[in-house]
Amino acid sequence: MWDLAGNKIYVDAYAAVPVAPKRLSRCRRVYVQDTVVLAPKQETDVVAHAPPRMMRSVGGQRMIDTRRVRPGVYVGRTLLPASVRNLTVRMLNTSAKPQQLPKGALLGKPKVAHVVDNIKAQEEIRTPEVAEVHCDDNGEEKDDVVKKLTGELPSELTNDQYGHATELLTEFKDIFLKGPYDMGRTSLVEHAIETGNSRPVRQALRRHPVAHLDE
Repeated sequence: MWDLAGNKIYVDAYAAVPVAPKRLSRCRRVYVQDTVVLAPKQETDVVAHAPPRMMRSVGGQRMIDTRRVRPGVYVGRTLLPASVRNLTVRMLNTSAKPQQLPKGALLGKPKVAHVVDNIKAQEEIRTPEVAEVHCDDNGEEKDDVVKKLTGELPSELTNDQYGHATELLTEFKDIFLKGPYDMGRTSLVEHAIETGNSRPVRQALRRHPVAHLDE
């Protein structure tokens, strides 16, 4: 029974005693430090701040994840420093009009960021368990990734088809991942799209024709 006049709750004719939570609730949020205007179709570094207790409660490296603040305005995934003021957060305005973020606008909730040691990651890539390299009778190098891919080929392939597929995988074995951190990159090619005086056009990906889905 809810006794609104007496401000009490009764369960089986006995007054229920409310119990407050023992642990303190901490506000883990990041806010805009000063009013800022986001230029249209651009990324902007926004200065933000967070409550001091929040940074101590999260612990370790902190980051703010991608989030839509409003239609057309997004927060980019950003690594946060240990300070509570003057935090730089990357934001994107995809709309064609300037967007104003008032002081104190909520940007998101920080969380613990797990930083990967680049040197350790490279060592894992070279570990024999991840990318073992050996030589066959002809002295040609062959990676475990080729063995794995050839083992996943359809069983209905003929011997000639299997041989051609194995040769193709071996020829282009460098483009396949050899470990969880083997993302690959190149500095040999630079790509540019010249649009002259016209603004670049951004369009959504088009759907594949139904006839090409299987391929």
